[in-house]
Amino acid sequence: AINLGVLAGGSDVGRPDKVLISMANAFRSNKDWLANVKTIVIPEPSAPVSEDVVDEFFGVLCGGACRLTEISVTGVAMTYNSLVHMVQLCNFRMLRKLHLVRCSVESVAAASAHFDEVTLAEAISALPDLDELSLFGNPIKHWVLSLLKLGNSGLFDRLKVLDLGRCQLSEASVKIFAELMVEFKSLEVLILRAAGETANGLDALCENMYFKKALYSLHTLDMGSCRLTPMAAECLARWAIGGAAIGANLKYMGIHHNKFSDSSAELLGKALKDCPRLKIQLHDCGISADMQQKLFQDHGERAGGCSSGADVGDIEAIPMVWNFGTSEA
Repeated sequence: AINLGVLAGGSDVGRPDKVLISMANAFRSNKDWLANVKTIVIPEPSAPVSEDVVDEFFGVLCGGACRLTEISVTGVAMTYNSLVHMVQLCNFRMLRKLHLVRCSVESVAAASAHFDEVTLAEAISALPDLDELSLFGNPIKHWVLSLLKLGNSGLFDRLKVLDLGRCQLSEASVKIFAELMVEFKSLEVLILRAAGETANGLDALCENMYFKKALYSLHTLDMGSCRLTPMAAECLARWAIGGAAIGANLKYMGIHHNKFSDSSAELLGKALKDCPRLKIQLHDCGISADMQQKLFQDHGERAGGCSSGADVGDIEAIPMVWNFGTSEA
C-alpha cells in the first residue's frame, strides 16, 4: 500500500507536487514494485497540486502492469487526461475500491467537449469486483445518470458502499435512483448527505424505501441535510421498523439538519425501541425541546443530538461514520 500522506514527511511537508513526482519516478525505475502495489491513497494535500503533476502520476500508473485494488484520492483536482488514465486503470479490472472525493470531476465534464461522461461511467460499472464507490463532494448533477443507467452491468449486485454526498444530484438523477434502488442487493452503506440539488425527489426516495421494502441490507444510512420533510421521516421510521421485523441489521441513520415534526420524531422513537442496535442522529431537526428530552430519556445517546445542551450548528461537525464501510456506527 502506498499512502502519500505518510510519505510526505520531513522536508517534503507542504510540497505534494514533489512527493507525487518522486513516486512517479520510483514507479518508472522499478516496474516490479509497481506491479506489486495494491493500494494508492492520496489524502487532502496541504497545497494545490499542479495539473501536469497529476497527469504524470496517473500516466505512470497506467504504464505498468498495474494490479491496484484500491484508489483513494481526496482534494486533488482531476484533469481530462487524469480521468482518461482513470478509465485505463479501471480497464485493468482489479479495482475493488474507488474513492474520488472532491476531485472536480464535474469541472472536466463541463469544460471539455472531448470528455465523454459515459466512458468513465462504463469503465466503473464494468469493474467485476468493485464494491466501494465514493464520489463525495463532486457536484456531478446529471453525470451520475450515466452510471445509474448502467445498473444492468451487475454493479448494483456488487456494491456494498455508495457515497454520493454533496454531489448536487439533479432531480432526474434522484428519481432514477429511487426507481432503481430495489436492484441493490448487497449495499451496506449509503451516503446521501446533502446530496440533492433541490429538495425534490429525496422525499420520494424515502417513500420508495418503505413502500418497496428496499435496501434492507443497509447497516448505515446518512441523509443529513437533505431537506427531508416530516413525511419522509415517518417513512424512514416505518422502513426501519419493518426491517427490524425481518432481522435487518440497520445500526446508524443520520437524518440531522432536516426539518421534522414532533409526531414524526415520536415514530422515530418507536423505531429506536424496535431496533435496539440502532442510533439515529437528530441534530437540528426542528423538534421541540420536550420531544428531544423524551427521546433522550427513553433511548439515551442512541437518540443523537437530543441530550441536554446539544448544539451542532454545522453539518460538517458531525463526522462521517462509515470509514469506508468498516466502522461500527
